[in-house]
Amino acid sequence: MPAVGTPARWQLGDSHNLDFEVSLMQHLYKRMTMLVPDANSCDKISNRALGAPFIMMKRLPSVPSHDIWYEDGRRNHLSASRISPETEVKQVNMLRSLAKFMAQLQFLEFNCLGIPIFNNGAVLIHSQSVSPPQHNSMIPTSWTVLTSRLPQNVHKMPAPLTIVVTGSNRGIGQGIIHLLSKTQHPRPLTIYATSRSGTALSISAIPPNEIHYAKLDITSIASINAFLRTTLPETGKIDVLINNAGINNNKNETADTAAQTIDVNYHSTKTICKIFLHEGKMKDTQGARIVNVSSTASALSNYPASTQSRFHSVKTVSDINVLADKYVSSVRSNSQEAAGFGAPPKSYQVSKALVNALTVVLARENEEAAEDVGGGGEDSG
Repeated sequence: MPAVGTPARWQLGDSHNLDFEVSLMQHLYKRMTMLVPDANSCDKISNRALGAPFIMMKRLPSVPSHDIWYEDGRRNHLSASRISPETEVKQVNMLRSLAKFMAQLQFLEFNCLGIPIFNNGAVLIHSQSVSPPQHNSMIPTSWTVLTSRLPQNVHKMPAPLTIVVTGSNRGIGQGIIHLLSKTQHPRPLTIYATSRSGTALSISAIPPNEIHYAKLDITSIASINAFLRTTLPETGKIDVLINNAGINNNKNETADTAAQTIDVNYHSTKTICKIFLHEGKMKDTQGARIVNVSSTASALSNYPASTQSRFHSVKTVSDINVLADKYVSSVRSNSQEAAGFGAPPKSYQVSKALVNALTVVLARENEEAAEDVGGGGEDSG
């Protein structure tokens, strides 16, 4: 962190000095027997989102906070063992606290080099934001932040993107959560990992991203509305809805399970899209996106030309509903081949073809909140 003054007074020469400090520490660490910190990373630019130049170093083994990052503080990064869940929690706490602290660095003025102080749970102690590096007991311990200055033209951290993922408890949905949790986006990601059970996954987001676990049953209008009542007051808006929840009854297809597949994968996806667009205010949210997870099994090349034409010619959601009803009716009368849907089992494939058609129609009707279709495999609940 800045040694003296504020980042606003950071000059090009100071950047060179920071480079030299890092190079020197790396040289001493590799070539000498001296006990010096290992510089993990640095940033000499003062106008990034983090707000200030800094060097991130490992503390010396004798300093307790060094144990936040390694199970055994005497080990270096090459020989460190796998961490325990307790240590992992501390790591997450430290990174989350440090990210918030660094976002304010551009408004702090220092009278010396400083380091953050963390409590035993690796959470930043805000009342003692910085202290001197304690390389020996002769260094005084009274170095602190001089002032905290918040000018009227404060550059705030960008507002987070709120992303809702359905069916996130397993399979593709869980994979999406893994990917989002580690995504480094210009804006922080507030991720809602939802499922019927609301099961919490053992996935930790990289700060400043956050993951929230919540119940959301796409087959229940009451559940969808309850989720929005809980979420919207906290976020104010939803930027992205990823519809992944669904079922596949092909292995045990009957007239009833085929109808259930169409109901869950198509009708429920249609319902949640419409509710999120209106009650969820996505229709009025600039740049909002709805992503409907599809499948390669939805390819229309699997059907006769007449059926392909019916799918391509849909103009409204009502047109798609007619196709869905015709398919369910043909299954109940055991005439799906004659109706142009091919030999059973086909409920999953048809449901995803219907979702593709729904995506195209809703995208035309809601150009502000674009809808995308993504290929994938079997969905999850």
